[in-house]
Amino acid sequence: MSGAKSFENLKSDSSRILKSLRSNTSAGITSLAVFEQGNGENEEHRKSLHDLVSQRHAGMTFDHIMRSMLNLAVMDVSRMTDNPGTDRLSLSRLVRLVDGHKSDFENAALHWYDDLLGFPNAQAETSAAKVVEEWDVFHDNLQILQRSGELKRVRALRNNELAHSLGKSFQLPVILDIKQVLLKIGNVVSSASFALEGLEWGVDDYVVSRNENARTFWDCFGQ
Repeated sequence: MSGAKSFENLKSDSSRILKSLRSNTSAGITSLAVFEQGNGENEEHRKSLHDLVSQRHAGMTFDHIMRSMLNLAVMDVSRMTDNPGTDRLSLSRLVRLVDGHKSDFENAALHWYDDLLGFPNAQAETSAAKVVEEWDVFHDNLQILQRSGELKRVRALRNNELAHSLGKSFQLPVILDIKQVLLKIGNVVSSASFALEGLEWGVDDYVVSRNENARTFWDCFGQ
């Protein structure tokens, strides 16, 4: 197999992993947004909803929905941060795939805009330089994530508590840990998306839009 063909296969595989990572990040953010907006931003927020749930004796179902949202968010984190050796489309698998190919992706960036007539060469060189910059940011963000106490605690939650009971997951520190891990994962995926595909994908936009959607949904039942 030629070097060019081999690199095309590598790019295709890395794009497939990145697509899955972006999807799982978005899903995790959505689940957490549904939980937070349903739970309420403070003691008064969603009081009418919670009172209605209590009046209708629907607390068990409501709690199940809340726990399920946290469960889904934690499992999305787990899928993306599994250790090497699994067949999941994880960050570890992406790194193993692309490490050692920094110059290949830099060269590929020179041709991102070949189809645009009259595109200046200087812009192509800028794109290649941006790949180099984002490649380093990608690895720096990954190290920040892997060394974070939040990730260790969320993994412990997955390995221990989720297997038995999610009751303790309503504690605020746990919610903050899940949120911070998802944001850190989003930063890794964002920098990797540009370094490997030239795609500008920002996690902050998803946080805002998913919270707005979740707020609109729960507003249907009471504030």
